[in-house]
This record gives sequence, C-alpha cells and structure tokens, in this order.
Amino acid sequence: MRKYNRAFIIMIIMCLISILSGCTNIGAEGTLKAKVNINGTVDLNLDILANKKSFGFLNDNNNPIYIIKDKLEEKGFKVSNLVREEKMGIHATKHVENVKQELSLFKNMEVFASENSNNKKNEMFRVEKGWFKTKYTLDANINVTENIRSNGLEEILINSILSDVKLKLILDLPIKPSEHNASIVKQDGKVLEWDIVPTTNNKVLMKAESLNVVNTVIAIVSFVILFIVLFFLFKKMLHILFGNNMKN
Repeated sequence: MRKYNRAFIIMIIMCLISILSGCTNIGAEGTLKAKVNINGTVDLNLDILANKKSFGFLNDNNNPIYIIKDKLEEKGFKVSNLVREEKMGIHATKHVENVKQELSLFKNMEVFASENSNNKKNEMFRVEKGWFKTKYTLDANINVTENIRSNGLEEILINSILSDVKLKLILDLPIKPSEHNASIVKQDGKVLEWDIVPTTNNKVLMKAESLNVVNTVIAIVSFVILFIVLFFLFKKMLHILFGNNMKN
C-alpha cells in the first residue's frame, strides 16, 4: 500500500499546484473492462489516463500513473503506455483462468469489500454449482477513498482530487444476467456498465445462471432411456395380459 499512498500524496501536491496556477482540471479517468468467456475465463482490460499537463513533467519514479503501472505488473498484467489526445497513461491486459484466485491477489488493496453479511465467507464473488445450473454472484462495495481516509488525509483534499476522476466498470458476459444494478445496459443485457463515484461507496451487484450442458444432457438421455425401458415393460405386460386372455 505504500506505493499507492505515495502516488496519492503526489496527486494532492499536483492538485494544489494546479489550483494555484489556475488549472484545476486533472482529467483523470479509469476504465476496467472484464470480458467473461463461455469457458469461465476472463480477459481484463484496464485504461488509466490523466491530462499531460498534470503529470507529464514528472519522471517515472514520481508519476502516480507509473507507480500504479509497477503495481499492476507485479500482479501479472501486461502494461503499455497509452496516449489519447491530450491525455497520457497506461493500458493493462491480463487473461485470467481463475476469477476467485485473481480477486484474492487484490484483497490487500482494500478497495473492494463485500457489504452483504449473508455472503458465504464474506466473498464478493461466489460460484454455487448445482446439478443442472451453476449460479454466479458478484456482490461488492467499491470504496476508493476508505483506505485513504484511514491514513489521516483531510477529506477536503481527497474530494478536490477525486471530484475530477471518472471511473467505469464494464462487464461483458456470455449470458444475460438474472439480476443486476448496472447504470447502463447494452447488447441485449449482456454488457453491463457501472459509473463508479470515487468519493462515495459504490454497490455492484450481478447474478447470473448458466446451464450445465453435460449434466442436462445426461439427465435427458437418462430420462429417455428410462421412458424406453418403461415402454417395453408396459408393452410386455400388455402382451402377457392379452396373450393370457386370448388363451382363455
């Protein structure tokens, strides 16, 4: 967490300089897109940008964006520099095989925390496997400023920085979820977007169910076989019954 605290302190200093110089637009923005594949793996894409005038003159050791870059690389992300019009930043990608394991890598960042006391083991992402269906639940509270406030930084300074920050979370799902609280819905309900407000708590909820195709096919085949067996038993019973009647 020291790197993140250091990055935020630098951002505060830059904000004060910007205010004193008459330029208050930090223009920071971050977008995390998680594309969930049909096989359960996830492709993560993260863009972090800020105005060049705000951080462009800093070297890599003191630039908050590149401090975050180092942290992401430690977590296994492939990170490249990103320039978009008057903004500079980074683009990070990662292919994830196990979502729950990936989330555990970030548990010490104290950005995500589940609010639902009914959650098993207080997990923000749960997978409940049944015979016919598997249920997926994302139930989390995203609190960007909680850890910053716990370090004794004045709220007015925090708000002065974060009021100009735009954050977005995008989930691209292979199926339409049964329940969610996304602010924007696209592509027949399969793409969900949340606008994350950095200065407050943000509830993110998504529930989805997928059919266990193999188990369902086994059940259908078993039912068909059972039906055929019962049909032949019934036919045999009729044959015996009417055969005896004919003899009588």
